[in-house]
Amino acid sequence: MKDIMPVSSVNHSRKSSGSGVAAKENGTMGDLPDIELILKSQSGDQDAFGQLVARYREKAFWIAYNMLGSVEDARDVAQDAFIRVYQAIASYNRKYKFTTWLYQIVTNRSIDVLRKRGKRQSITLDAVAEPEGDFDSPVEDYARRETCVNVHEVLKRLEPKYHAVLVLRDIEGMSCKQIATIIGTTHATARWRLHQARLQFKGIWEKTYYREGEIYEMP
Repeated sequence: MKDIMPVSSVNHSRKSSGSGVAAKENGTMGDLPDIELILKSQSGDQDAFGQLVARYREKAFWIAYNMLGSVEDARDVAQDAFIRVYQAIASYNRKYKFTTWLYQIVTNRSIDVLRKRGKRQSITLDAVAEPEGDFDSPVEDYARRETCVNVHEVLKRLEPKYHAVLVLRDIEGMSCKQIATIIGTTHATARWRLHQARLQFKGIWEKTYYREGEIYEMP
């Protein structure tokens, strides 16, 4: 199976539709719903699986990146997640949305990396994905990257279970109900973890980056 996360996929605008359909999809195959692509993939149609990859690889990358703060690690996790999906596609359970299954794998693999990494690895500006949008000057670009680095430095000090919930809700914009399904817990537990994660993030951020006179806002 060829590399499914080319370098060029990192530098994107994230302006995909709510369905997550990538701009590169074309032809009748690209118009098929996920379930039909899955059924074709189960029959050995690699083009169909390629459409699933094209449809969701950017989202998979960004979930992993926002969990890990490293382009290289995020690419590796996304690549591994799609390989795992490909290997297990025959046993796909229609009870769950394909995206829920995929994002669960991405999240779990990211948590595995976080646990192995511990709190030792620092994030550098070079590891930060290119900021989105237009910036007036290199200084503004640098400031945005520096903020990203600071956010990930705080996130890595949270326990992985809090880290994951905070990323999925406050960065990826998922609902607590979606998150509960992805991390395999109840809605109430997901909401409690989110509350705790926000409190912990706020406390660490204020101790580390607070400047006198500032009012705390989630970066």
